[in-house]
Amino acid sequence: MNEFPKIGINTAELRDAVNGLIEKARRKRKKEDFGAVNWGDLGVVDIEYRLSMLDQNAEPWCVVLIEEAAPGCKLPSWIYERLDHEKFPRTYIECEW
Repeated sequence: MNEFPKIGINTAELRDAVNGLIEKARRKRKKEDFGAVNWGDLGVVDIEYRLSMLDQNAEPWCVVLIEEAAPGCKLPSWIYERLDHEKFPRTYIECEW
């Protein structure tokens, strides 16, 4: 049995925080250019726990997947900059269509 280290993040709170930031971004979209984003269907589709299986010293991290935005758009960095990193350490944002 594998014993994986824990991050200590409440998944529901993280999902709610990111969805709240998505709503803030939605209101700012006329002032800021986020790139290719489908604002009508945009939302969190998954939260993943990642851990390197090769690096014995690696710490786990969390990735929030947002669907309906281009992977190269500016939305992930905009959300990352505003996310509470004390409450949600080692948490990153990725977009996908």
